[in-house]
Formats: sequence, structure tokens, C-alpha cells
Amino acid sequence: MMHINCSFPVYNAFRKMLLVICAFFIALGQDPTAGDRDYVVNYDTAEVIKATLPFFRKKDCYLETEKYNSSYVVMNGRLVILETLPADTIITVGCHAKQDNNEYNQLFNETLPFCDYMVKHPELYGLFSDFSPLPKTCPVSPGKYDIVNGYADENRFPPEMHRDVKTWYIVIKLKQDKKVVLHLGVYVNIEFKN
Repeated sequence: MMHINCSFPVYNAFRKMLLVICAFFIALGQDPTAGDRDYVVNYDTAEVIKATLPFFRKKDCYLETEKYNSSYVVMNGRLVILETLPADTIITVGCHAKQDNNEYNQLFNETLPFCDYMVKHPELYGLFSDFSPLPKTCPVSPGKYDIVNGYADENRFPPEMHRDVKTWYIVIKLKQDKKVVLHLGVYVNIEFKN
């Protein structure tokens, strides 16, 4: 019978590596929508409505959603920024709730300088930056930023957002010199846990 001496440095390194691998697979098995709220937020659709020069070109930018597994939908896409976004770029984020008559009423709206928004709302900006190489602080330099398997964790959304409304339309606009240079639309569904 073979006996392994646990005092060897090779054994300790192997044990640490095995622990890291196990932790990695345990983390992969966790459902990212398993938050502490009584509902789950999932993407429905997402689109780039407008992307204009000199900062964006619509043909180079897209957003799409796809079913990742039976539990949730992910957002993928690409934003190609052609020029550094100036410090005076403004972002407007509006949340519209779907009513019984299939119309959307705006329930809240916020307009801030984009750099301030990144700091004030890292959880919402993170819906894009956590799943892409988008910078988390200004300046936002030119580049191709692919969004890969971004999921809508309910803990990123304001708790008052559900208000017994099952479908929301989130409008995101970046403005430069009062002109919209990027307009994104994202529909999310809220499902209550059993």
C-alpha cells in the first residue's frame, strides 16, 4: 500500500490547486438570479435604437438576448466607441412600467453627467460593464466592447421597481451637446418566486 507524506511541498500545492478548482466549479453551479428578493428579473429583449457619429456607428453596435438555460435569459452585444466620450456627456435612464392596457407609463427618470452616473449607480452601469471590458470610470476610451452573457440580477435593480408590474421598459440615452448619440432599449420581466 502506498502512503503519501502530506508534508511534501508538492502535496500542499496540489491540495491548494484542488481547492481552487472545486471552488471554481461550485461558483459555476450557482444560479446568478438566486438573490434575496421574492422575485427574479430576467431580460426579455434589448436593442440599440440609435447610435450616431462621431462617437458611435449603428451598424457596429447591437444588443440581443438569448435563453441561457431554463432559469434565465442573458444579454449579449457589442458597443463600438469611435471617440473618447467627453466629460460633459449626459446619461438619461428612464423606467417605464407596462400597464394593463399594454401602454408604458414612465415611473422614474434620472439625468446625470455620465461619469457621475457610473459612480452613483455602479450596480446599474454594471449590467453592461461587469460583462464587458467597458471601463468602470471615466474616461471611456474608443474601442470595441463585447457584452457576454450579461444577466439581470434582481439585486442590481431598485427594490421599488417591481411594484407588482411584470414588464418594464428601460430607456438609456447618452447625449452630447443636447443630441442623442446612443439610445438603448431594454425590456425586463419580473417573475415572482413560488
